Amino acid sequence: MKKVCILLLSMIFTSFFYAGNNGTIISETKSNKETVLVRKHVQTVEIGENIEDFQRDIHSGINQKDIIGILKENDLIDVSEIWYIISKSGKNTDIWLKINFKNTIGFILYEDGQKLKENSLSIDPYRDGNWELLEKFDDGWTSRKVKQSLAVYGESDEIELRSRPGSKNSTVISLIPRSERKGNGQVNLEVEAVTEETEKKKGGERWVRVTWNGISGWVYAAPLQAERGGPKIWTPENILEWNLGW
Repeated sequence: MKKVCILLLSMIFTSFFYAGNNGTIISETKSNKETVLVRKHVQTVEIGENIEDFQRDIHSGINQKDIIGILKENDLIDVSEIWYIISKSGKNTDIWLKINFKNTIGFILYEDGQKLKENSLSIDPYRDGNWELLEKFDDGWTSRKVKQSLAVYGESDEIELRSRPGSKNSTVISLIPRSERKGNGQVNLEVEAVTEETEKKKGGERWVRVTWNGISGWVYAAPLQAERGGPKIWTPENILEWNLGW
């Protein structure tokens, strides 16, 4: 009974973080061999050249060897759930996507835990608590957990570090120099959080929380750039699209 209560509290806690949106834990079951955790994730993805060969096979269920379809470039799949098959030791996790493709429900192996190298990072969209709800501001902004690095570029010599997201109810608390301007090298910022919403009046970008010279605040993401291509902000949707698409 005690174990059931602990599991229930854990599920309630996680559901609170995601508040019914993508990432919410739908179910979690344990057996002597493994733990199966299922998250909600609703997204349409167009298949592209980044997809791995083993990800193309559509199976009738998780851990099934039968193949009921094969994905090719430009195919559209509707993802509804992410299934984590965690070994008893916790050292191996297979990640499956439940999808709808041409009115057929199936599963694709998104990450093969046995093939994941020891020092490589998982492509799990929710790895390390990514996209958990951190804070809701009284003027409508929602802060979510994201960990990544962005470089400072843009037209002006400096960008504003503000007390909270948005330019309407915030104040400037510091200025951050632009990369490669006035003798600066490349200026990189470690992103700690990002707004779920975008600033429509300033061009549709998000706000990110960073710490600069010991001061924590918010920066508008327009003058920031990601290195090595890929999306600017690694939201769960962007992670999934990048690893299966273009």
